[in-house]
Amino acid sequence: MIKIIEQNPMLGVMGALVLGGLLVCSLLGLFMSRGGASLRPIIFFAIAFGLVVLPQFVAHLTMAVKPGSVAEAGAIQPDAAALLGLPSFSITVKDGLVAEPEQVFGPSMPGSSFEDSRALFASRMPGLLAANTASLPTGETITALVFGDAQQTTDGLLAYLGLYEVAVELDRGGAEVKGKRGLGQDRMHLLRSGNAVLIVTALTEPMLEARVAAIPILRRPESVASPAAMASAGTPLIPAMQPLKRLFQPVWIQVISVLLLVLLFSIWFFKGAIWASSVPAEPGAAPIAESGLRERVLAVNGASVPMTVEELNDGRIAITWNYADARWTDLLNTHRMRRTHRLVLRFDAGDKAVRVTEQWSLFDTSVGMDGARLKWSTALGITFFQVDHRKVYGLQFGPDGRPTGDLSYTYRFNLQELKAPFIAAVTQAGWTWKPVLIDVPPALRWAVE
Repeated sequence: MIKIIEQNPMLGVMGALVLGGLLVCSLLGLFMSRGGASLRPIIFFAIAFGLVVLPQFVAHLTMAVKPGSVAEAGAIQPDAAALLGLPSFSITVKDGLVAEPEQVFGPSMPGSSFEDSRALFASRMPGLLAANTASLPTGETITALVFGDAQQTTDGLLAYLGLYEVAVELDRGGAEVKGKRGLGQDRMHLLRSGNAVLIVTALTEPMLEARVAAIPILRRPESVASPAAMASAGTPLIPAMQPLKRLFQPVWIQVISVLLLVLLFSIWFFKGAIWASSVPAEPGAAPIAESGLRERVLAVNGASVPMTVEELNDGRIAITWNYADARWTDLLNTHRMRRTHRLVLRFDAGDKAVRVTEQWSLFDTSVGMDGARLKWSTALGITFFQVDHRKVYGLQFGPDGRPTGDLSYTYRFNLQELKAPFIAAVTQAGWTWKPVLIDVPPALRWAVE
């Protein structure tokens, strides 16, 4: 398993994300179930997370190769390239650089660049003696790698395939490897001779082969090995998934796939969030008139809970919790903290639903010898579950600015407990409690609900 991850690092990253998502969902589900909250939000999050991560996991899984696919390259002798009918070559190293770059990369062209790329590969390729990359203005690149021994060369070759997520299409015992770097990206042709590796990339197959043919140091052998000796040694990690990889390699299919995933995620983001947070009318409860429901909701204002309930000019009802409002001073600074959560209820008699939009805001400021700080933020959305608890120390002041004599301030906010009487008033009246991300006109509700 470790070798598979080393050769396919992005597969390991995606796998870790999948496992991490499962762990987070499990822990949140445990906390919410203990708090008496619905588990629908966990299902919503899991599906949204899966729409983002699982397609990437599957894509990297289709490109993954077995560690043994090129591992036999360590057994290839320096003349193996010639035995397989491949070009042989040698690269001279001087002071950590390719000694004769024009023989390795060809004559320099206007706009071309030549750089020492050891820093890019050194951490993944122990035993690397030299690494130089030439980038040509036509888009091709030629990379030369030289290692200390055969095993280091094999390990470095594997590290390169994993680093660039090469989808291997041809593997001739590690002496020649062809494929694509990434899902549908540039073409790659890798040649190994002894402890030296040449890697050529280009945007198209004709450009790639033309560039390989133009490399001066490549010497073509006069004899060619038998077909059995030239057979491919490499196999994908899951051969059954190879048709899927080939299916998604065309760029236009990739673009359509990404747009389709974005569309699916957007649809689920709006509609799934509403499904996860809605509370249907209680079974058997006959819907009452809108006026009666308004009276029930406004009556909650008389309960002994820290909130205000008011009817707005447009007929909506606003419920506001100023659940933290503190002023205090410590040895060096004077502080002010305020937390507010607000619900706005719109009554829709047509489908017997109360559409709810949420807004929350925080305000923190401090002034003292080290300067002044201000933090303010507000947001709209749907809050599935929230429990907030905090205690601050210092000489406390009341709303009138006078000291209260208290040396600490504590607040506790449980959104589910505060919503509960309003949800009960709505659902017991035969109506549906329906939180929405955006309160849009009825003609547009199909898009977000």
